[in-house]
Amino acid sequence: MAERQSKAEKTLDRILDAALDCYEESGISQTRLEEVARIAGIGRTTLYRYVDNRDDLLNKVLLRDAREQQAEMALLTRYHDSLGDILVDTVVHVIRGRRNRPINRLLFGGSDSDLIDRINLSPGNFLPLVRETLAPPFERARSKGEIREVVTLDMACDWVTRVILSLVTYPGEFLDDEDALRQYLRAFLVPSIITNT
Repeated sequence: MAERQSKAEKTLDRILDAALDCYEESGISQTRLEEVARIAGIGRTTLYRYVDNRDDLLNKVLLRDAREQQAEMALLTRYHDSLGDILVDTVVHVIRGRRNRPINRLLFGGSDSDLIDRINLSPGNFLPLVRETLAPPFERARSKGEIREVVTLDMACDWVTRVILSLVTYPGEFLDDEDALRQYLRAFLVPSIITNT
């Protein structure tokens, strides 16, 4: 059963949808808040109840996309038994999204290098999403004795968040070579958290 949205949540979704449409049509840097309000079918005053400025709007679009990716990962990994497989598939899915998701294509695929400075890629923004994704399988792995003794859930989530943000921002050859990315993650990320991998 789908969760019911409040009127405020529906309005924010309309604003974020309108912003994404404007970004795709005009580019992120050229999108004006007045145009977003017009496309969303609301007034500027209403828009400013939901976003502070252009950068806040961009960050809210990015965070909503990250939440959507988290929901996709929950579906994709629901039958995984191994935390290592979940870690690898999660990172691969996010990197794949860098190329395939509209907001990521606009942010990372264009020539506007100032955009990266406008988004908040702080680990703190994404840590709650990573924690929601990893907490259950981490605890299952911990109960089986598969987690390195010194590693806590908080440490693992922080580390995974930082790895994801680093690879999203600077994917190098991994953007086009998922096999190499999987090998890299199995060699470095997985053993940093899991014993005997």
